[in-house]
Amino acid sequence: MAENYSYNPYGVPVPPAQPSVPVQQAYGYYVPVAPAQPVQPTQPAQPTQPAQPVQPTQGAGQPYPYVPTQPAVPYTPYYYPNGYPIAPGNPYYYNPELAQRQYEKRLKVEKAKAELRHLGNMSGLSILLFFVFNTLVASLLILPNMMELYRTSSLFTSAFSIVASFIYIFIPFGIVALLIRNRDKKVNFFPFKKMNPRRALLCIPIGLTACVAANIFTNFIIQLFDSLGVKLTQQSDSMAEPDGAFALLLAFVCTAIMPALLEEFALRGVILQPARKYGMLFAIVSSSAIFGLMHGNLIQAPFAFLVGMCFAFLAIKCDSLWIGIILHAINNGFSVLMSYAGDRMPEASYNLLYYILISVTAIAGVACFVVLLLTDKPFFKKEEGSLAGEEAKILTAGQKFVAYFINVPMIISFLLILLTTAQYIAKK
Repeated sequence: MAENYSYNPYGVPVPPAQPSVPVQQAYGYYVPVAPAQPVQPTQPAQPTQPAQPVQPTQGAGQPYPYVPTQPAVPYTPYYYPNGYPIAPGNPYYYNPELAQRQYEKRLKVEKAKAELRHLGNMSGLSILLFFVFNTLVASLLILPNMMELYRTSSLFTSAFSIVASFIYIFIPFGIVALLIRNRDKKVNFFPFKKMNPRRALLCIPIGLTACVAANIFTNFIIQLFDSLGVKLTQQSDSMAEPDGAFALLLAFVCTAIMPALLEEFALRGVILQPARKYGMLFAIVSSSAIFGLMHGNLIQAPFAFLVGMCFAFLAIKCDSLWIGIILHAINNGFSVLMSYAGDRMPEASYNLLYYILISVTAIAGVACFVVLLLTDKPFFKKEEGSLAGEEAKILTAGQKFVAYFINVPMIISFLLILLTTAQYIAKK
């Protein structure tokens, strides 16, 4: 005879209870069981089908161990620091892979900003050293008879200026170049790639035309301030006029050759080249801004800034400092020769010669630009000749200029430049 079984409310079979045991434990639950009734022997006992499991009602008894019908998907829980669970579908969902990529990007951004901040510190230091050495050299002229000799002897004036420019340009920027190279071994301050002769010949009239345009813009600035009752001046030239062929040659070397070599080394070499990996536009604007500010007055500064942008652009595209040196020497040499001719020619003839030369230069520059645009398309591609790396992409323009210009040496340099510039501004 088969034993009779009863079932608890959850469908779990319970064996017949003994009279001495009023309750029976089943699966961790204490369930009261009624005494089993004897089975009538008239018919054979049929096996009872097990009842279907019944889900427990909320709050009934202890939590019933639920056995899922489908295999559970293994899940590794993640938690935020504040204790919120991290899982897809909730508002605090967290993607570890995405977070890792964002974290690595932030590290790259901070590293790029730190390197650019260091480069800005070095650039500001170069300006400070430039002012210090310039002041020290200029203080030599207060020695007895030095100023008188400087004003009367053109040979002494040119020789003194050559030595002085080497001291207050080459030495400060040379020191900064060594400091930058100590941190970045790959930077090349002196790209002297062999230029394409055809491209170089086309670029020279273009660069000279940019000088003409910058000169026109500078004259507009002067006239604008003059209309507002503010007179802009610049440092007076107390150099003695050359009085012979050798004196003129030495004056040409002093005014045209030495500035072309030293300033291109300093601005388009030490300042421009390390900044190229942060983007061509950033390198051009930042180096040109420093070039303009170093002149210390509102007459030369706008001209130097605009011309510096042209020279920097051509230096990057040609990957050589030679193009800037050539243009710089021609521009400054033209000023020396025209100044020398102006003292020895009638004013009408001088003006006619000046405007003819300017007009021919402008026409040639426009024509060469059109030829270059039509026949040398790679020249105008942004990527060509640029050393821009990943830093140029992960930093915004604002982050670049803030990291580069907002630092202690650069701020002190700005204050010195403002004080110097204020000396050459006067109300009419």
